[in-house]
Amino acid sequence: MAETVEVCPDCDSATIRKRSLSARGQHATDSRQYHCEDCGHTFDQPTVRPPETNTQGGAESARTAALLAMDPDAAGGDA
Repeated sequence: MAETVEVCPDCDSATIRKRSLSARGQHATDSRQYHCEDCGHTFDQPTVRPPETNTQGGAESARTAALLAMDPDAAGGDA
């Protein structure tokens, strides 16, 4: 088992890939080398963390965590 996992710094997804280079050896539109398959974020360096903290992965887990942390009274819904 891996000691660490590389994840998207925006949504914490481990579904990232290194972007391919163009024929001139440059990235297609900018200098960011990685792309997140879940949220579409592009970035220079992934975040590195222990693998056991990724229980659900991706944008879904980030949204779920935000909803669970939210105060129900501040959510604005009718109860």
